[in-house]
Amino acid sequence: MISKNLFVHKWAPRVLKLVMVSSIILSSFSCSDDDEDLLGNWVRLGSFEGYPRSGAVAVSLNGKAYVTTGYDDDDIDDDNIYRLKDMWEFNPESESWKKMKGMPDEAYPRDQAVGFAASGKVYIGTGIGEYKEGVTTRNPWLNDFWGFDPGANSWTRIADFPGTARYGAIAFSIKDKGYVCSGYDGGYLKDLWEYNPSTDEWSPKASFPGEKRRDAVVFVINDIAYVCTGIDNNQGRKDFYSYDPTTDKWTKLRDISDTSDESYDDDYNIVRSSAVAFTVDGKGYVCTASLGSVGSTVWEYDPGSDLWDEKTSFEGSSRNEAVAFTINNIGYITTGRSSGTYFDDLWRFEPNAEQDDNDN
Repeated sequence: MISKNLFVHKWAPRVLKLVMVSSIILSSFSCSDDDEDLLGNWVRLGSFEGYPRSGAVAVSLNGKAYVTTGYDDDDIDDDNIYRLKDMWEFNPESESWKKMKGMPDEAYPRDQAVGFAASGKVYIGTGIGEYKEGVTTRNPWLNDFWGFDPGANSWTRIADFPGTARYGAIAFSIKDKGYVCSGYDGGYLKDLWEYNPSTDEWSPKASFPGEKRRDAVVFVINDIAYVCTGIDNNQGRKDFYSYDPTTDKWTKLRDISDTSDESYDDDYNIVRSSAVAFTVDGKGYVCTASLGSVGSTVWEYDPGSDLWDEKTSFEGSSRNEAVAFTINNIGYITTGRSSGTYFDDLWRFEPNAEQDDNDN
């Protein structure tokens, strides 16, 4: 049986959506007074050229980014289709988008999937498959995986993900291997799987040692993956771990909320779900989203000190279920949603610059 809470927000009345749009936009673009002393600047670059969407996948490869899948609450083909499987390539030099070949006909449109890059290809899999009213013959959660070759502009189905079909997982790549962790399959998960493109094989690895979760974030610094945020049984997760694939070991780091008797975490408010993360200059950034809501705060992680520092908040509309990527040591954010409003704006982050309202 398909849980109604997966799809109820998709059917919100269009009239209500139109009424809400103006108030959301007007309230979301202004920075709070608390941001006046924070460092960091967001620059509006234009728009993602595909449909506005939430729950998409973004992957960086060879100096370009690839955005695919996701959910848009407008009928795509007037047949109650809301999920997507188009593919777009972003070139940071020209700040332009190019439409590539979408996922094959036999691949379900989906959102809340995962992706990673390895061996010159982009890999996409899992997620929530397209649901059509009256169709209840299959589980909407997926475990298929597909490889995209940008040079050939072609897709190939690879070995299915051997874990349970799921959505809301995380994925990353280190040293030409891909990793998928956590998510939701009817229960919360914390298993970790490694994909080897040279053999087209998946292998189980040491499970995430913290709480089970979905809708977490991951960023990679110097071949170490850092995992935090997400929810479990509607509770935000405050634990934080790093993973070294060379040793297949996890290391516990300081919590991302005020849980110690020391002063360093007194102002931490990093706990959230459906956020985004990226890496710039050897530091990790967790941005947007909140617990069960939209958000715009930005936190910078320094692996040398194991401490977080708040930066200037995201200057676009507050949102969740966006995507982020890093190209040439620059972080970008695009897409996402706030209630019934879906976004296609594109932003670049300058973590060490003073905030400037005139470049938006």
